[in-house]
Amino acid sequence: MYIIRTLKLKKYLESKGFKVEGTMPNRDIPKFIVWLFQDGKELREAIQEYSKK
Repeated sequence: MYIIRTLKLKKYLESKGFKVEGTMPNRDIPKFIVWLFQDGKELREAIQEYSKK
């Protein structure tokens, strides 16, 4: 699983067709949650593309 901590990145990945596999409390800030995505080459490429913007 790949952990996403920001809502903007989560929404970007969803717009690219990736699906949230689950959620869990943020270990560093327990009142917030993180989103879990299935890790893979396509996901990492999409995250790199997002980072360039």
